[in-house]
Amino acid sequence: MLEMDSWQTVVGKPTRKSKSKDKNHNLSSHDRAKFKVQDDKLKNFKDNHHFQQDRAEGHANSVLKIQCFIDKIITAIQTLRDSGLFKFLCDRIISNTRQKSYFSTVVCLGVGNFSTSTSSFWQFVLYLCLRKYLLLQSGEVETDSIILHDIFGEKINEESFLFEPNISEFEKSVCKSLGVHICQQNLFGQYKLPTAINNDSVLYFMPHCPYQLYCNLIWTNCTELDRLYILGNR
Repeated sequence: MLEMDSWQTVVGKPTRKSKSKDKNHNLSSHDRAKFKVQDDKLKNFKDNHHFQQDRAEGHANSVLKIQCFIDKIITAIQTLRDSGLFKFLCDRIISNTRQKSYFSTVVCLGVGNFSTSTSSFWQFVLYLCLRKYLLLQSGEVETDSIILHDIFGEKINEESFLFEPNISEFEKSVCKSLGVHICQQNLFGQYKLPTAINNDSVLYFMPHCPYQLYCNLIWTNCTELDRLYILGNR
């Protein structure tokens, strides 16, 4: 049996309040608010600086990515342009045009996402090659439309456009770098041929388009079918 003397009463020492770590604890409320505003500004500056730095790095990476893709396109253009298939295709197109006719405009509809699809990539490369070859055959054409310069340094009128409803921002940047004008309006194939210039013709390259777009294009230009040429998958 334990005796009462064996028990010891322990009395805890009162805890001492630690001094505030706030360096501004002696400041007035007005000064506190002033320092808080300065701290917020400094934080916002640092955040904005990091954002600007990240955006600059992202832009540099984007430019490099675009340039690498353009280099890939240039290599593909050289490969396709020197192939017998391309020469055969151009000869067939030229041989089926009207006598003394030339192409003043080459339009591409529905090429697909050429940055992610292999087939769309080569269709896009073929469009660039066709546009250069056929417009080069026609020589310099006087037109009231805006004159652009493509990757080859050739003069290209704005009516030689490309339209793809699912085109990505990256592909738009690539087209801009290559001098390819992008049409912003989806007319579902109801594109009117540009005003006739002498004896010119217009080629529509439609590699991935449904029947309805062909019907709409032909119906829209039913009075000028002698000027309309279509190279497509139908």
